[in-house]
Amino acid sequence: MVFDAIQKAGMDIKNVDITPQMVSAVRQSSAAYKAALETKQRDRAGEEQNMRGKRKRKDLISSLEQKKRLKLDELKSQTQELDKQIAELKASK
Repeated sequence: MVFDAIQKAGMDIKNVDITPQMVSAVRQSSAAYKAALETKQRDRAGEEQNMRGKRKRKDLISSLEQKKRLKLDELKSQTQELDKQIAELKASK
């Protein structure tokens, strides 16, 4: 980018004085870019971890709900069996 800008200004790349401020500006911009990139990667990793956690919770909830339904069905059939036995005992009096 710098090379292209110098050429567009009509200057020769060999005649440009590189000042300490120019070097400092390049270092700072590079460091800022790297810091922004690392922040973006950390954010993305955090989002992915949140999504994995949400999926795990959703799967666990689904599993627990299924277990609950099975237990309720089992208890319902046991209740019906007990009601049937009670009715038989009452009828045999």
